[in-house]
Amino acid sequence: MRLAARSAGVYLELMHGSSLVLASADPARSRRLHQALEGAGYLVDHQTNAEGAAQALRGRDLEVLVLDTQLPGIDLSQLSDALLAESTLPPEPLEAVERHHIVRTLRHTNGNRRHAALLLGIARSTLLAKMRRHRISDPFTATP
Repeated sequence: MRLAARSAGVYLELMHGSSLVLASADPARSRRLHQALEGAGYLVDHQTNAEGAAQALRGRDLEVLVLDTQLPGIDLSQLSDALLAESTLPPEPLEAVERHHIVRTLRHTNGNRRHAALLLGIARSTLLAKMRRHRISDPFTATP
């Protein structure tokens, strides 16, 4: 799905179920954007100030940050530190990351294996073999 931020002319392509932090102090704009993103299936962590946004970013694998540049109290060095901070969690094994990515891609394509294989850049037969190895039969009931 494509989401457009009309005022900035920016287009984001996110996978269904992606998580993001929305940092904005404008209640009307935040509410509309939050509802639209959640309605499209995204996991939204809404923060109303710079400090909350920085805390929400720490130690987290985040795919998108939607940031209001007029946010009161924004400190770019604090934001940079939060974005670059090392996670306190140990890295996941490659097998777990691969399984998670396959499940998310299948969910994004509504279970269409041919389309998922194209997005993953692998042959459909390779995807099917990986699904068997990871015991993924139904991406909508599988734990990512």
